[in-house]
Amino acid sequence: MKALVYHGNKDLRLEEVPEPDTQPGHVKLAVDYCGICATDIEEYLYGPVFIFGEAPNPVTGKMMPMITGHEIVGTVTQIGEGVSEVSTGDRVALNGVLTCEECYWCRSGETTQCPDMAAVGFAIDGGLAERIVWRADRLVRLPDEVDS
Repeated sequence: MKALVYHGNKDLRLEEVPEPDTQPGHVKLAVDYCGICATDIEEYLYGPVFIFGEAPNPVTGKMMPMITGHEIVGTVTQIGEGVSEVSTGDRVALNGVLTCEECYWCRSGETTQCPDMAAVGFAIDGGLAERIVWRADRLVRLPDEVDS
């Protein structure tokens, strides 16, 4: 599949990459839209800032090169084992943040303070690709009234 892969400062390449495999608790999405925001542009121009380049992210184990893109809407195309929250064909938006779920902040419900927080497109492959695999419990189903 095609994806935009960040290799470092001002080094973003359109590449052919392997399609991700669906895992238990995850779904595969066909990416319908992926926004590009100021953070993505800053990362390209001045980074790596948020993208893990020196060492792997503690939550995901990933580092660059990294598929970028963190503002993602997609359609569920494949369901992993144990998933009941969504169905094939559902249109969803991603809650694109993963945390350690073990630190003081995560246990206190203050997950935005997790020191090991991982954001899609910065610490794990993102949505500037044809497909992405993401945790089913981190998806928001879009109502039929919302145009895509």
